[in-house]
Amino acid sequence: MRCVLDGISEDTSKIFMSIKHSKLQLAILSLYKEFLRAGKRGPPGLQEYVRMRFREGAVKYKRSDVFMIEYELRKANRQLNELNSSSVTGFQVFSPRKKD
Repeated sequence: MRCVLDGISEDTSKIFMSIKHSKLQLAILSLYKEFLRAGKRGPPGLQEYVRMRFREGAVKYKRSDVFMIEYELRKANRQLNELNSSSVTGFQVFSPRKKD
């Protein structure tokens, strides 16, 4: 007999629970959670920006591009430390203008 919770069968949920993540994946997931927590305390719109940036990074880099992923991870850790400091009052995103 199958038990269905939230649209996922028990068999399927066991498969998802048994997936092993690499240390790098765990570090990225941990960083993502920390950014979301900081986004709750930070300026308005920060959580949406964090989600957007992590989604872009997920598409931008291949799994085999470990050096670039580690570089981005270190850069994000520095940004998180700066965000957690009490001196941050807001943020602004700059994007290049589109030429006509």
